[in-house]
Amino acid sequence: METYDYQHEIGFINEMEAKIEILSEGEAKEVSEFIDMLKKKTVQEQTTHSLEWIKVAILPILQEYAKKTCSLLIIEEAHDSVIIATLKNDIGYDIAENSRLIKLLFNLANHVGIESEDGKTCISLVFDGANLVM
Repeated sequence: METYDYQHEIGFINEMEAKIEILSEGEAKEVSEFIDMLKKKTVQEQTTHSLEWIKVAILPILQEYAKKTCSLLIIEEAHDSVIIATLKNDIGYDIAENSRLIKLLFNLANHVGIESEDGKTCISLVFDGANLVM
């Protein structure tokens, strides 16, 4: 059994609020600038972590689905935080009840595109690591 206890966080938050209340205007400005810089750094680190997670968890599911559906799978890294996965085949796609993992990926994707291109059925899934950040 594993236990994760985050109950002590409430006391820490109350302590921080008390400290913030007694800051001078200049101190508050410096703290605000530091918080902005720290938040930006945290978002960048979380985005990097999310992209790694996409590559480790999502891409193998797409590779397996591409094999199962006799598809061409194209993976593109666009911008700093976006991965686009495109599946193409000649016969179309059936997403049945037992296709739970591909259904999950449809829900995780920031954008899903389905179209026909040169007689092939194409599914594009766009994953933005910056939007997977909690």
